Amino acid sequence: MSQGEAYEKLADQASAEEPKRPVISGDDAVCILYTSGTTGRPKGAVLPHRQVVWNSINTVVSGPERKDISPILTPMFHSGGLFVFLRRSFMLAANFCSDVLSTPTLR
Repeated sequence: MSQGEAYEKLADQASAEEPKRPVISGDDAVCILYTSGTTGRPKGAVLPHRQVVWNSINTVVSGPERKDISPILTPMFHSGGLFVFLRRSFMLAANFCSDVLSTPTLR
């Protein structure tokens, strides 16, 4: 069986119903970003949903527009690249560029 046929077989077995969505509060963890331990031992910093959402809202309000192309020069494993710039572009349905040499990845 080819990969395409295997995929189609699995897709045919999928339920037509949308999966149940969990109830999420603003204080629930969205991710754990690991620090390098510059002021102590390395540790995981737990970021709650409310922090990520409000950070995104604040960066959207502060300037970019949907027509803008935003270069994202910070690494995606860093909170700045992942939540400040990338999520803002998703919220605006805007164009973004993940490095200076590439073309925009959303249109």
